[in-house]
Amino acid sequence: MQADTTGSPFVLSTAEMAFMLTLLEVPHLIGGDNAALFPTEPAAREALLAAGKQQLEASGKLAWQPDLLSYHPDDVMVALLVPLAFPRVVITCVSQTHPDRWQGVSYSMVDSLVVEMVIIDGQYHLGAFATLDEIMPRLAEAFHLPATAHAGPDIVIPNPTFEAVRKTGVAADALPLPSDDSARLRQALHESVQDVMFLVFHVQQTEIVATRPLGVIIDPQGDAWLVTPQEPDHMHVRPTSGPAVGQTLLALVADVQTEAS
Repeated sequence: MQADTTGSPFVLSTAEMAFMLTLLEVPHLIGGDNAALFPTEPAAREALLAAGKQQLEASGKLAWQPDLLSYHPDDVMVALLVPLAFPRVVITCVSQTHPDRWQGVSYSMVDSLVVEMVIIDGQYHLGAFATLDEIMPRLAEAFHLPATAHAGPDIVIPNPTFEAVRKTGVAADALPLPSDDSARLRQALHESVQDVMFLVFHVQQTEIVATRPLGVIIDPQGDAWLVTPQEPDHMHVRPTSGPAVGQTLLALVADVQTEAS
């Protein structure tokens, strides 16, 4: 019988997560704060694991079974941790609205379960979904992606030009666009109010074997721009929307698995 993973988010402290990952013999957590979860100093590592075990027992997530002479972890916790520990696909999403202000969420998928992980003040908030399709509206809402794409230029530009406009608003080479479109694109790239970076990973035996990046820029008008790498050494920038970003992410999930197969 499978554990019921529906309901309120399941919350683990950093120490609890570290103990369970060690129990599962997992060397790292994709999308997690691995420096905090896996201290390199032996004494700090031992103290963290001892705290995690104590917290798990105190909260009832880990119970001693005297008849079996062993510990039994909470069934829902294990069901949520397995996709995090041994995922097939992971999507990490990090949003920056200020040089020191970040928001992150990740989705780990295995078989017919997708686990959402949000880290808030060292606490791991876990939730479960049946498919990736269910999470796309959540991402659009969380990162304030517009419902429809605006009218704007669709352009492929060299990486040096893209980086120069991002940093200074100007570039040595003029953008091959009408003046109004050029001004709009320069403003979007240089004065963005939110940058969202998505990474799609294909994972085999806890190791990342293929990666696909995707960027979204929100400009001062609240419009969204999709940014994707394009060989050789170019960036494709175009107007986008929440639904379009979702469709692109689903396509990247299929693509990254094909590459690694």
